[in-house]
Amino acid sequence: MDTTDDSSVDPDNYLETFAKRIERQLEERGFCVVFKDELTHYWPMENIKPAEREEQIKAFVESRGWRAFMSESNLLVIPKR
Repeated sequence: MDTTDDSSVDPDNYLETFAKRIERQLEERGFCVVFKDELTHYWPMENIKPAEREEQIKAFVESRGWRAFMSESNLLVIPKR
């Protein structure tokens, strides 16, 4: 039995897993809040300027057909209506 977590190796898989988590929350609640520590896991703060990081996060969210609202520490995702 292979227990390797491929998502830790392939960044695309990693983000796909993240997107599925958001999608589940949207289906259950109609919104999803992602906290700073989780965002930092996918978009490390030390590797990118804050404005560019926010643009990348918003582009990821919008590529899924959702809307993104950012605060200093959190991300709110809601479906586009």
